[in-house]
Amino acid sequence: MNELRLNNIDFENNIKNSIIKEFDNYDQEVDASIGLVDLMHSYINWRKRFIGYGRREVIMSDELRNNPLYKKNKKLQKAVNKLAYKFKNAEDLTPFLSKGVVDYPVNDAKKRDIDLMLNAFSIHHFHLGNEREKTKKQGINFTKRRDELLFTWVDKDKVYFINIYPHEFPYKEDIFKIIQNNWEYLIKPFEMQGISGIDHYSEDTTKQLLNAHLNSSIEINGKFYIVSGIALSGHSIDWTRNIYGLFDQINKCENALFLNKHKILFELNSKLRLNLTDINLQIVIENGMLFFLETQSKKCIVVDSALNYIITNDACSIGNHSFDLNS
Repeated sequence: MNELRLNNIDFENNIKNSIIKEFDNYDQEVDASIGLVDLMHSYINWRKRFIGYGRREVIMSDELRNNPLYKKNKKLQKAVNKLAYKFKNAEDLTPFLSKGVVDYPVNDAKKRDIDLMLNAFSIHHFHLGNEREKTKKQGINFTKRRDELLFTWVDKDKVYFINIYPHEFPYKEDIFKIIQNNWEYLIKPFEMQGISGIDHYSEDTTKQLLNAHLNSSIEINGKFYIVSGIALSGHSIDWTRNIYGLFDQINKCENALFLNKHKILFELNSKLRLNLTDINLQIVIENGMLFFLETQSKKCIVVDSALNYIITNDACSIGNHSFDLNS
């Protein structure tokens, strides 16, 4: 992969060291000599399986509301409603994810570090259970596994509950029929318009292509879509492109902080009764969140999309991040 550089070599080293440290916490060895883009590629492939911080509006499909499993099975209904509550209140959803998120973060020989439905189609799934495992994995009490999964489309401020399906290889055309029927605007940008001679693949053929990490169009009611796109490695093509956009934003943030350096220095000295003569910025990445840390004061500086900054009262904690690399 072509190497892209940040303007600040120290920031590059900060990012590499943070990611290697986090993988090490999960007993995963990565080659420290690989380029920054390749390392970020592996990291984002892993972190996109987690749900980013923030409250989300929960929107249920008509098909889910009318699904006998949801209407008549009180335990499943309770599990779905518990997930909805956690999304609405920005609570941790990791216990409902596949255990592979902690068992196989990166470079698994059997490709268990890759979620094909997520990478190819942006579809998350959650395990439905009301009880927790007795033994923790990486400090997480996962829900006890059931045969049913809830499939969803997760945005930054909304989550769309699609339907409940059995725990098996998860590609089903029905998922996209429900999305088209309820929220066609979600997949409208991926519709292939003005193109003739597109092949329609059966559900089984699409499964085979997906297993082989090959792209195929999805035909729903006469309309064709390619939702995300998957690379031969099984990773999302879109996420690879987004790494370059992220680096560009980090460079812009650095420029904004440099231009405001004297104001930041004055605020730090005034608020904290310090006598700093310069600011010392470091990038820290933890749990998929990227922070700009002023190392002498131990305060984070949050930079928003408009390149405005706020000096926080705390160090690296949820809410003090400038970028969230999770879903």
